[in-house]
Amino acid sequence: MTVAGHAPGGDSTTWQAVHRALCDYLDAVDGGDFDRLAELMEHATVILPSGRITGGPAIREVYERIQPVPDEDGRRRTKHHLTNLVVSEPGEDGSVVADAYYLVLESGPDGPRVQKTGRFRDWLTSQQDGWVIQEHRVLLDF
Repeated sequence: MTVAGHAPGGDSTTWQAVHRALCDYLDAVDGGDFDRLAELMEHATVILPSGRITGGPAIREVYERIQPVPDEDGRRRTKHHLTNLVVSEPGEDGSVVADAYYLVLESGPDGPRVQKTGRFRDWLTSQQDGWVIQEHRVLLDF
């Protein structure tokens, strides 16, 4: 079965669950919730243009340095948008590959501005409590 957006015959339940796992990750990043981020990425590897980071504590440490935290009034300084999500057919081991575009808006003195855009490639496995990101690759377009 191919799980791709709303492809005919696709497993929309898997697509929605993978989408949710990726959105949970992005929500933790934008919200500056580094405890939650470390928990979500406990066994993951993140591959950024600047290098590879493995494990929740190491991912937390890097993101605390590079990610703006919300303002004191709670307003977030970044918003990641995920689009064009395509989820592969599950492999023999039950894992899937998810490809998506992303766009990051950042608050500025004159309103929001596009900070960067690119693509994500994620490898996820199905666990008892849902889909878990094992590898998150960030490809920067501009």
